[in-house]
Amino acid sequence: MFVAVEDPRDGVGYYAQAGLLVPNTGLEFAARFGGIGPAASGTSLSASHELGGAVSYYLARHNLKVQADYFRLWGDEELSEGSGRFRVQLQAAY
Repeated sequence: MFVAVEDPRDGVGYYAQAGLLVPNTGLEFAARFGGIGPAASGTSLSASHELGGAVSYYLARHNLKVQADYFRLWGDEELSEGSGRFRVQLQAAY
């Protein structure tokens, strides 16, 4: 059996988030920015970046929330040439 050899996936990543929980409303607004990139030459890892925002509503403190977010994802190309991702989720904890 032959196993294909691939370059290592050496990389560097970063992630930053800022948010604001509006007092006495259950609403939270957040902005996020992150990315990964190759650490050196000879790696099979390609660059990827994300930029987005989120709105959350806490129905029962942190045990139950609804969140909607939109992210713009791009690699080595310009931000305008990337793709968008919209998501809505319900999170429940017990």
